[in-house]
Amino acid sequence: MTTFEQCLVWLGVAALVADRYWLFVAAIVLASSFRLTPLVLLAVCLAARDGRGVRYLAGGLAAFAAIFALSYALAPRLTIEFFQSIPKNYGESGRLNPASLPLVTDAASLLERTSHVVVPQALQLIAYLAIAVAVAVPTWMAAARIARSGAANGLELVFYLAAIVQPLVLPRFKNYSYMLLIAPTWFIAMRSTHLRSALPLLLLACLPVYSWITSADKITLVANYSQWLIAAGAWALYLYEIHAGGLLARAEHRAVVSA
Repeated sequence: MTTFEQCLVWLGVAALVADRYWLFVAAIVLASSFRLTPLVLLAVCLAARDGRGVRYLAGGLAAFAAIFALSYALAPRLTIEFFQSIPKNYGESGRLNPASLPLVTDAASLLERTSHVVVPQALQLIAYLAIAVAVAVPTWMAAARIARSGAANGLELVFYLAAIVQPLVLPRFKNYSYMLLIAPTWFIAMRSTHLRSALPLLLLACLPVYSWITSADKITLVANYSQWLIAAGAWALYLYEIHAGGLLARAEHRAVVSA
């Protein structure tokens, strides 16, 4: 299922970089009909080069809503059970769900076990929201800067940013969904203009999740959330490189390639 979903997403990306935005929307909506997570990627439409990003985003959301309405009309019981199962899935944490909210809750549990300090659930939620906002705001600013630059690879970079930021801002991001982050992580590690910044990230990504450095009996929290840490490192490197202008390709280059 994950492989099929990822094929749809990357077929959509191929359409996106070719400025075929409705095909991108269709691919993302279809992929989201299996799991909800890819739906966030529709926000990339806001960087469309023809200035009609809001229309594409609204069309995608409307199509997704229509699919659910049709599902409810054909199988109302199954649709209701699906929505009822969503809150139950948020109890997963650790290596099965290495996202920001489970990271905060697991860190709070570790603090309680080791230091006997109880962190209220409300404070945990505030901490998660603080992380999400601290990541989302500079990411939005970086994406807006890319869109304004007119770079030939602007849409590609915006998509990579949207993909790499998901586990950092979403309350749930399962381990199998990290397949989406392989290409963006490899891209930033290989294209970085500052090798000293990218090399540690690449080495970390190549380490087994439960190696002798991050074995479960030594550093459980780090081992369980190593994927999240890699995503955070890749995200920080993206922002650094975009600010430095090292990833932006000139528009003339795209024209030559298209010709």
